[in-house]
Order: sequence, then structure tokens, then C-alpha cells
Amino acid sequence: MILIAGNKERETHRIIREGLKDVPLRWELYGRDHIYDLDFIADRMVALIKDYKRARGIGFNTFQKEREKKLSVGSQSPSEHLSFRFQTGKVIIDLAKCIAPTCGFACVKADRWYGRGCLKIEGEKPALAGTPEQLEKLCNECLACEVECELHGGKAITIELPLYGIEEFRRKHGASI
Repeated sequence: MILIAGNKERETHRIIREGLKDVPLRWELYGRDHIYDLDFIADRMVALIKDYKRARGIGFNTFQKEREKKLSVGSQSPSEHLSFRFQTGKVIIDLAKCIAPTCGFACVKADRWYGRGCLKIEGEKPALAGTPEQLEKLCNECLACEVECELHGGKAITIELPLYGIEEFRRKHGASI
């Protein structure tokens, strides 16, 4: 489930569609038409998760543990990670997974094309191009750095985007996701 709206929405959707066209995943992409339609998004998410669990034969706890393991950054030293917050989430770059310059700095290029230059090249690795306060205001939330790293890099970037209202949805619909 991907919900992206805002600046450069069309370009971001194009990148995602292009990048995922041959990937054997079931995914849905929504934009500004559904940004405030929490019930629709939540219902679609519940359906996708149920389909995933049914197809994999696993329970949600297994799925959640796999995700938490991927997002876990506490096991490595802070110097192996770069991160900054933006208006609605957080970008985390795991430098231990980064394969730059082999990937041609896919994340930095994507940020320059679709973003606003939050990343730069320093010492043959991506680096932050400002203070946390500057980056929070600068980032346009295009998410292109993560997508390009996923497609052409070492899958070193994770973008955390909280789903606001999920607790309310759980209470309202009795959903366990």
C-alpha cells in the first residue's frame, strides 16, 4: 500500500510504477484523491494484509517481527547510520548496506532530480547536506531516494511514515493489524 501525495506526485508515482512493474508483489498506489479518506485506505490495507497472510500462511506477528528486524538500527553504531526527520516521517540510511559508489549514487541522483538536494556525496558515500533542522524543512517527501536505492543500490534506505489514525481504525473496526 503506497499513499503519496504532494509535490512531484506524478513523477513519484511514475518512478514507483516503473520500478515495481516487474516485481512479483501485489501493491496499490494512491495519491491526493485519497489523502483524507482514511477509511478507504485502512480498508484496502486490511484486505492486502489478509491476502498476504493467507498466501504466505503466516500470522501477523511473524510479519511484524520481519519488519521490525529490517527497521532495527540499534544493533549498529550510530556512525553507520544517517538519518533526518521531515514533516511527516524519517529517512534512515544504513551505511553498512550502502554499495556506493558502485550504484552510481542512485539515492543522491534521485534526490537531485526529484527532491531538493538533502543528500550529497562525501567520501564515496551519501551524506546529509545540512543540519537536521534544515533538512526537515528542505525535504519535499518525494521518497525517490528510497525507491532508487531499492532498485539500483544496496537497499540501504528506509523511510518511516506513520499511518496516522491507525489506532482509531483498529478500535472502530476491531482490526488486529
